[in-house]
Amino acid sequence: MPATPEFDPKDLEALAAPITLLDRSEKTLVAGNRIVYQPMEANDAGSDGGPTDLTFERYRARATGRAGLDFVEALSVSAAGRARPQQLMITEGTKKGIAEVVEAYRAINDETPLIFQLTHSGRFAIDPVTPYPVEGKDVPLLDDAALARIGDDLVAATRIAFDVGADGIDFKHCHGYLLGAMLGPANRARPGWTYGGETLEERSRFTFETLARMMDAVPTDRFLYTVRLSAYEGIPGGFGSVGPDSAELDESFAELIGFVTRLEAAGVSLINQSAGVPDLTPDLVRQTNDAPDGFFGHQRLAAAIKGAVKIPVIGSGYSYPKAGRNRLPGEPAEKNIVTLAGRAIREGMVDLIGVGRQCLADPGFAAKLIEGRFDEILWDTTCNRCAVALRSGIPAGCVTFDPAAKERYREMRREVPS
Repeated sequence: MPATPEFDPKDLEALAAPITLLDRSEKTLVAGNRIVYQPMEANDAGSDGGPTDLTFERYRARATGRAGLDFVEALSVSAAGRARPQQLMITEGTKKGIAEVVEAYRAINDETPLIFQLTHSGRFAIDPVTPYPVEGKDVPLLDDAALARIGDDLVAATRIAFDVGADGIDFKHCHGYLLGAMLGPANRARPGWTYGGETLEERSRFTFETLARMMDAVPTDRFLYTVRLSAYEGIPGGFGSVGPDSAELDESFAELIGFVTRLEAAGVSLINQSAGVPDLTPDLVRQTNDAPDGFFGHQRLAAAIKGAVKIPVIGSGYSYPKAGRNRLPGEPAEKNIVTLAGRAIREGMVDLIGVGRQCLADPGFAAKLIEGRFDEILWDTTCNRCAVALRSGIPAGCVTFDPAAKERYREMRREVPS
């Protein structure tokens, strides 16, 4: 793999340029460059949902990368809403530990804005719930009373995030988890459930009611509100599809555009584009050498959002291009991360670019790229064993470059019956 990608210097300049994310009376937030570290779970919480030594180790490493913006991984707002027993939680019980993670990060890097992603895992939770029936699965249906309790948890978590030093929260609406699932046309009204319906306005009512409550708890003049959104889930009745029984993409992007414009009007200051549901449509979420073209699907969805709003937009999928050794069409000089990301920014398709697997492979990636230290970068290998580790319930990390993560993975594989 080439250590130094070939590119137009203007593209690296575009990636290195700062951008203002929030400019309000009480707070100004500036990303020092356009590289975003996406929220990457690692399955290393303690039994109480609080951070462990492994958690501190990961965030100290991420701090060295000096990304323009860093999303702390999906933090469950309740024990029942976790996707895995080792998922980090943000509750009064874990508040002290989470605050210490922020302090450890800030001791190394006091410039990168830190955003906490708040989530409830819905059908994938330890105690699963779903806003609409899931074919072939016996998952309890959510009702209004249970959703009200989840809303209370989200508001409480927002206040905790502010108190412990986060610069904002990401209201997670992606990857098939609860809030994103509620947006899809499969979410219809039924007895005891008033948060579904034929219109997007009906299906997104909880989002906007809860955002208003969050913003009352912590006003937008001192806190950044973002939404990470699967702009197209690719499942029957999922968000972005043409109807309640179809997985076909709505090429008009009508509901996508309607939703993001309402988010902007409600006070959300940043949209973080994604796509797919990892357990069901993994090729939409992350690209592999067997299915590389999803990268361009991400670009198209991000551009559709960018064309509809004035607030900054983060584009996803930028771990896959690497230094140009990938299965996208063209020569390495035309398909490496600097060229593809820099060009997307310069052409107004996105404002920032997100990396997930790449910041696991090399937490120092952003600083190395911006400073031109290409021969030092540990390029992600697209093996996806980090995702396998996460699904298997062991602490996840880069199995290629992190010796401890590699040994945990090998031990897990040895324990799996042949």
